[in-house]
Amino acid sequence: ISTTTKKTTTTKRRRRRRRRDNKSHYSIPFSFFFVAEHIHTRLLKVMMMALKDIGDSVAEEDVQIQAAFVAGSAFVATRHPRYVVAPTPMAIPGKLTRYGLSEVVNHLIQNRMDEDEDEDEEDDAATRKNAVKAPIINIPFDFFVDGNLLRTSIAKMAKRLGKSAEQTLIIEYVPAQMPPEEKKTEQKKEWISSTCGNWKKAMVAGCYDGTVYVHGNDGKEIERLNGHEGYVTCVTLAPPAAKTQKGCVVVAGGSDCTARVFRLDENGRKTSETHKVFRGHEMQVNCVASTTTRASNEDNEGGGDDGENSVRLFCTGSDDSTVKLWDLDGGMDSEEDASEKKKRDEEKESNDNNDDNNNNNNN
Repeated sequence: ISTTTKKTTTTKRRRRRRRRDNKSHYSIPFSFFFVAEHIHTRLLKVMMMALKDIGDSVAEEDVQIQAAFVAGSAFVATRHPRYVVAPTPMAIPGKLTRYGLSEVVNHLIQNRMDEDEDEDEEDDAATRKNAVKAPIINIPFDFFVDGNLLRTSIAKMAKRLGKSAEQTLIIEYVPAQMPPEEKKTEQKKEWISSTCGNWKKAMVAGCYDGTVYVHGNDGKEIERLNGHEGYVTCVTLAPPAAKTQKGCVVVAGGSDCTARVFRLDENGRKTSETHKVFRGHEMQVNCVASTTTRASNEDNEGGGDDGENSVRLFCTGSDDSTVKLWDLDGGMDSEEDASEKKKRDEEKESNDNNDDNNNNNNN
């Protein structure tokens, strides 16, 4: 290869390397400029829309709205009718939300209570000195405008409903529903299968350890109702035998194919160490329900629910695909049922032994 050819080859290689280096470090493809311009345009649009929304919000909320506060019908019927304020129109800032409106209503209630106290006070100085001031009112409220729950500012709500600035908004207020609070936790040995609390004195819970637990309204355990030979699957409460009685009746179903009835006194304690047993299902009892009053028969001469011929009913549902209806005042005493069951078990065991002996003799 001649010297000239070597120089030419070397020069071309240097040029290609230089172009490659320049391209990798300094050249920018055209697509990059297109994407950058597109992103820039979108950002400008978003910024313009955000500025417009901020301006609209400021314009909407920087207004005074004529409003009148009216206590909700449910609230008027409660124990605190003195918390109702006069529906007098007033100017309020449009930026107020639920919390700000609650402060306004509490302030109006406080003023009314103070005025009522001033009217009731006597003129002598001693009475005024010893007078007890009304407590500071701080009640959270929920607000409705034309049946719509307020969750934004009052100005935004008025605009959404098409209300003009000249109109007086009727704002209905009711006590806010606060989230439930856990009072007490009671740990049991096994799963809890069912609960019932339609008695004002106590609540009951069925457990997989075969026990029905009775708890008072303070959460403390009052009584334990035992009798099921398996786990308790369902439980309910029924009224006592007569209106004059103040106790309650507990009806429980279990995996032993039985329903059992326990009677409680007015304090939630057992009235007897025994209970009633209802047998008839061939498989596990899964659900139970009772009537809330005594059912009157057509032959009831008294014409009321406490007549001699009136009955109280409860029903049970089972895995044997049956629903059975029972007289709550019936059933077999638990001690008698236990003795009967013992006899049945002994007879079954005797029959099994006889069958085994016969099979051995035949062999």
